[in-house]
Amino acid sequence: MLADGIHTLKVTVTQTDGLTSTLTTSFSTDANELLLTSQLNALVRELKQLNTELNSNVSSLSSRLSQTNSTVGSLTDATYVLAAVATAAIVIGVVALRRKPKPPQGS
Repeated sequence: MLADGIHTLKVTVTQTDGLTSTLTTSFSTDANELLLTSQLNALVRELKQLNTELNSNVSSLSSRLSQTNSTVGSLTDATYVLAAVATAAIVIGVVALRRKPKPPQGS
């Protein structure tokens, strides 16, 4: 592996008739950049996975919340029915007590 920095590549080619051509080019290497790119790609994959899990959890919680709201609605209806029954029982009890014959006085 080449060290980070700027490097020069020189290629010389000699043909069978003795003619020579030379090409020189410079290039740079930056292993730190490659490492960071690799790490960033790994983090992006991990974030995508976490996002998928989060969306799944949100969907599950939304469903559970909907079910809970339905249960609360049913319990509220049951409470109203019980309150109505209790009120009717009190009214019937009061009416029954008022209609009770009074004992004869002076006995």
